[in-house]
Amino acid sequence: MTTSTAIQQPLSPPSAIKNGSKFRLIPKFEDDPRIVSFAQTALGKVLLLAIFALALSGLGGIDKFRLVTLFFLSAIAFLPKMRRLLVLTCTLVLTNFFWFENGILARIAAAEAIQPTRIKILIWVLIPFVVTCAALMWAAAKYRRGWIARRPLLTLVGLYGLFVGIACYAPLHGFTRFAVWSFLLVFCNYFWYLAYAVRDCATPAGDSLVTQFGTFHAFWGGTSAPIPKGASYWRRIEVKTPAELAITMIKGVKLIVWCYLLAIVSQFVTHVAYQRLQIPSVSTCIQAFSLGKPFHPLTSWASIVVEQIVHLLSFAIWGHQIIAICRMAGFRTLRNSYAPLSSRTIAEYFNRYSFYFKELLVDMFFYPAFIHCFTRFKKLRLFFATFAAVLLGSTLFHFIRDTHNLSITGFPYAVVHYQYAQYSFVLALAISISQIRKRPPQGTWFRGRLVAPACVFAFFCCTRVLEIAGPSLGVSFHYFAYLFFGR
Repeated sequence: MTTSTAIQQPLSPPSAIKNGSKFRLIPKFEDDPRIVSFAQTALGKVLLLAIFALALSGLGGIDKFRLVTLFFLSAIAFLPKMRRLLVLTCTLVLTNFFWFENGILARIAAAEAIQPTRIKILIWVLIPFVVTCAALMWAAAKYRRGWIARRPLLTLVGLYGLFVGIACYAPLHGFTRFAVWSFLLVFCNYFWYLAYAVRDCATPAGDSLVTQFGTFHAFWGGTSAPIPKGASYWRRIEVKTPAELAITMIKGVKLIVWCYLLAIVSQFVTHVAYQRLQIPSVSTCIQAFSLGKPFHPLTSWASIVVEQIVHLLSFAIWGHQIIAICRMAGFRTLRNSYAPLSSRTIAEYFNRYSFYFKELLVDMFFYPAFIHCFTRFKKLRLFFATFAAVLLGSTLFHFIRDTHNLSITGFPYAVVHYQYAQYSFVLALAISISQIRKRPPQGTWFRGRLVAPACVFAFFCCTRVLEIAGPSLGVSFHYFAYLFFGR
């Protein structure tokens, strides 16, 4: 197995049915030359934007944020040569630089009896952050054989440790303490965007510093994991011709319509499960079990299955909206989630569930381990690289994401009681085994399309219990014993 297939790409369409006819709820309009030609005209672009806005309004309405988004999407559609500049401008306009992360900064400000103004935050937090990012990217571009260019992730992890040490242990008071924590949280929010940017600047074809900032949490949204990933990937997926733009916009409209249909399904499932059938949530079931008043095992299993299905629908809807907007902006982006319930292996499910998070783990952790470790032993090499990527990468990703908790619990307590550690270990072990085990033949349709996906789905239902139960392994094991054995 080569590095390119070590953690597989989403299949489109699934290999099991790609050679046969497939019913499509939404036809492949992008394959019709007449529709593509019409979509390249001014009237065609207006019609696509109107349909997109109508479908988007059905997903929570149209607020000021979405109005600005639609305005810039329209500008990009008619001024494609200014795409990157318009993306950067829209990102700057829509980004809220003056947020309070989970109330932590507001709590710090109240504890220090200060009222920080936007001017102070701009001068003492945002400008230093921009300067820090620019300095790292400049150093990577200037000294391509230097440490920062060759080890961008280790450099950023080292800086993260330095900033955490200062925020947690330095004798800071007043606005200085507030500014340090604000800088740290901004740094954490953009950590992985900066990692991709420094990597790209270290290459001869890397984008300029200003263009790199346009990839930092672009206006279409996302999380700490970049969607899509980095400037080098942006260059590969950016459309080059009017026909490519028309096809990509058609796919964006189709995806937002599909997203609207999924939202209807999600509302129906939620209504039937939680209001009609009164199925409790998984956290409620675990809490009742801990108090000695557990629900019936069948009810507990139903809560896990329903919550996992609702979570998959919600996660797909969220990701599809981001990808749809990105496609309307002229980027041929792959979907973040693609038919995870059709997966026949655990590794395939992980890939299909969150493609760009998986890509982050592959780029930042899998390839370095795969290239440098156990090069003589093929299976051990693949197992170790996969295990390290999922365990270390997933744990580090979520720990950096949850850095705001350090101001409450302190660093030692947060490390010892971090709830994602055991979840990441189980997931890493399962995916690694899934990678190296010999793939069984697909066999019958029943086995390939029902039994195998059902077993994979059941495994991830169980891992959801680990995720929700938190760091208490005893509670998780006792709850699993109750689920499987009724006691």
